[in-house]
Amino acid sequence: MNSEIIHCFREANCVVDALARHATTRDMDYIFSKEEDMPDSNVRPMRMDTLNLASFRFKKENTRDGTTNHLE
Repeated sequence: MNSEIIHCFREANCVVDALARHATTRDMDYIFSKEEDMPDSNVRPMRMDTLNLASFRFKKENTRDGTTNHLE
């Protein structure tokens, strides 16, 4: 049996990324069988994925004067 491991950027699967971020804040296992059961932070990425819409992550960058810019 041949297999291949391919890296996938988190932007390519925003639903899994959002669920992984949610899981790091919990100390119990959860199974979400319906959209209504999912955390609010995961519903939007799931709906965007269902509609085949692109997702973007923005990084905060501190400027020299101490303010924060959002890079696009």
